[in-house]
Amino acid sequence: MKVCDQLYKDFLQKKKPIIRDDIFIRYKRYRNMIISLIRKSKWKYYFDYFTEHNTNIKKTWEGIRQLVSINKKSSFTIKLINEDNNPITDNKKMANAFNNFYSNLGNSIEQKIPKSQKCYSSYLNTPIYSTFFALPCDETEIKAIISNFGTKKASGPYSIPTNLLKEFSNLLTYPLKIIINKSLTEGIFPTILKTAQVCPIYKKSDKTKCINYRPISLLLNITKIFERIMYNRLEKYLEKNNLTTLKNTI
Repeated sequence: MKVCDQLYKDFLQKKKPIIRDDIFIRYKRYRNMIISLIRKSKWKYYFDYFTEHNTNIKKTWEGIRQLVSINKKSSFTIKLINEDNNPITDNKKMANAFNNFYSNLGNSIEQKIPKSQKCYSSYLNTPIYSTFFALPCDETEIKAIISNFGTKKASGPYSIPTNLLKEFSNLLTYPLKIIINKSLTEGIFPTILKTAQVCPIYKKSDKTKCINYRPISLLLNITKIFERIMYNRLEKYLEKNNLTTLKNTI
């Protein structure tokens, strides 16, 4: 690049056409070589990046955003929402408006889905008679799950800050083991862990309409431990019974 820059400066300074043409030819050769090397370097960088993070969906999307030059949208304070053509500025009423919209969204979408003419059983394969049983967890498994938590992610409502959860995992894994195994044994998920903090994220168009905001649910990090425990057991059951590959039965 230094040679290329110097050749361009020499090209601008020289007055004789023959010398200028000769320098410009050399400059173009270096310029094209640099462009080719940069392209190869970028290709190798992103190939290595996506190979390394092929199981990390967050890192994958970060790489895609870099490639297509999409920046993360900055957050802003919602000051006005229109509900049934009524402007709302009170924070509590705006929260209730979003809550009403999101809680009724499933029913409105369901009404738009065409009704199937087939019974659900017509899509099923030969039934699997193997019983699913959620084995108890231990402290080692819980500690491994906590160690994979990212400290930059929100902890969720009524939760222990993730950095403290990781710092004191040696003390917290035993009581968590007791609670989780009791939940698996009794088949009851703690009510407080069903709580989520829903944050509306603006997408596009009119900022005063709830439909233009995507709901993001922030779960408790303790809830995520429960989920991963059950995920690990369900994944093993599906793999053991060869149910991870969907078969076309239509």
